[in-house]
Amino acid sequence: GAALSAPVRLVPRGIRQSAGEPALVMNGRGDAAVVWVQQGVRGAFWPHGGRWRPVELVARAAGLLADPRAAIDAAGRVVAVWSRSDGSKVVVESSERSLG
Repeated sequence: GAALSAPVRLVPRGIRQSAGEPALVMNGRGDAAVVWVQQGVRGAFWPHGGRWRPVELVARAAGLLADPRAAIDAAGRVVAVWSRSDGSKVVVESSERSLG
């Protein structure tokens, strides 16, 4: 029955484009990651027992980015995937990082 905390702004100040398509994942020990599209693909990471780390630019804006998704394993390794279109073809890209 505990109340939720006050909202925390994850989006860096100074970015004019709206954020969209957020995807949140969490593993069993409490590590979390969220990825979204905003002037590229951005990610924020929460190691268990900690707090949100500064937002990272996961992929630079070039072409149309969409459908960001993430997965996180028990050791805190995060994999993010998204699609990128240049107007004639769509490719799938990925990036990974460790919370450790």
